[in-house]
Amino acid sequence: MPDQKVQATFQRRLQILEAIQRLSRTRSWVKQADILNDLRGQGHAIEKQHVLRDLRALQDTFTQLECNDNPRDGLPTKGVAYGYRWVAKDAPPETGLSIPEALSLVMVERYLSEALPATLTRALEGLLATARHTLDLQKKNPEARWADKICVVQPTQPLLPPKIADDVINVVHEALLKEEQIEVDYRNWGGKKETLTLHPLGLMQRGPATYLIALCFGYADPRPYPLHRMASAKRLHVDARKKEGFDINDYADEQGHFGSGKMITFKARVRGHLIRILEETKLEAKQTLSKPDAEGWCLLTARVRDTWQLKWWVLAQEKSIEVIQPAALRVRTTEQTIESRA
Repeated sequence: MPDQKVQATFQRRLQILEAIQRLSRTRSWVKQADILNDLRGQGHAIEKQHVLRDLRALQDTFTQLECNDNPRDGLPTKGVAYGYRWVAKDAPPETGLSIPEALSLVMVERYLSEALPATLTRALEGLLATARHTLDLQKKNPEARWADKICVVQPTQPLLPPKIADDVINVVHEALLKEEQIEVDYRNWGGKKETLTLHPLGLMQRGPATYLIALCFGYADPRPYPLHRMASAKRLHVDARKKEGFDINDYADEQGHFGSGKMITFKARVRGHLIRILEETKLEAKQTLSKPDAEGWCLLTARVRDTWQLKWWVLAQEKSIEVIQPAALRVRTTEQTIESRA
């Protein structure tokens, strides 16, 4: 498409201006070779003649772009054959995004959008649109097609994210940023509706659902509150109570999969394909697997957290695993296996 080619050329020329401005901070004049290397480092498949042509076009358009091509006694000034610099005293030229910058933004939008504050996401909409457009224009460059070659697959049954009211998302994000209390109309696990005053501490994304980790009532420990269970929310413009030493990552490690979250020594007999899986993808770094016995069973030992996820994983491996320790997990999984077969 001719229009797309013209836009791609225009964008590349903006990148040349940006490179000249940036590289000028550490040198008096920016050489053509410097510009060529800089653009190639940004993922542009470009040759020297392209840079020369672009520079000539830019000089015709921008009078602030100065070229050092005034030879003295047959030699270039200061030994620079062709050097460039931006001499404008006002703001530098507005340039586009480089391919790495555009790619980074597109990947952030794809995989981290749920973790960004709603206010920030709105502010980034124009920039994200520019990033997508940049990659569309530069599709001839392999680097620009990287996002088309990457995907993330969750090793669980895919579930659609629950619907969350826009005003709830905005209020929760703003209150979390401002460290303020919020009042929510909430539907608890039993389906009962209640009005709660929450003291936000952090957000946890677990699968398709988003949880506000907050203090409530006089509880000393934070609890998870799914955003999709909030019918409405409003900021109270009052400072939220804090939890001394609280860290959202520690909380996610301990409580993110529910259960007690305590570290346990997990022992089980495993066989068949599960042995190969655990050799390649361990439960933890210090996991051990014994050699197979006469019946093909190996003894697995690992330190893991006591979570619902662990129990579900054991049940999913029903025919290839037999829990030995802890005794409580052995009883629970054995009972549920018997029930499922009944």
